[in-house]
Amino acid sequence: MCGPISPQSINGNNYFLTIVDDYSGYIGGIPFSKKSDVKSILKFIILNEEKKRNYTSFMVVSDGGEELTSKKLKDFFIEKGIKHLLSKPYHPEHNEKAERSNRTTIEATRAILASSKLPKYLWDECFKSALVGLNQILVS
Repeated sequence: MCGPISPQSINGNNYFLTIVDDYSGYIGGIPFSKKSDVKSILKFIILNEEKKRNYTSFMVVSDGGEELTSKKLKDFFIEKGIKHLLSKPYHPEHNEKAERSNRTTIEATRAILASSKLPKYLWDECFKSALVGLNQILVS
């Protein structure tokens, strides 16, 4: 999860969440408005990507932030048979792929904003475009 991002987007978003498929390198992500929404956003991304890409998730790695360690989310992981690994807080090297995908996505979003001369409050739309472009390049 990245944020809060300033300025707030035209759609009211302040954050984004990305997931990375360890096998293919595919990056999925969604901008959202409130940090408290991250649990439902993660569940939505997992279910949506499983359906869209016709596979089953078996592991989620996160930094152990309180928003990703709730009982509700733990129950979802158990129900889906997903193992939840917690990396050490403040040690991004333990979740290297996710951290790198966030950086790459942010850089691509900024490049789209700069080259198009769009206002910064359209960052979430540029974020979505960045994901499409990155997945055309990165996914094996």
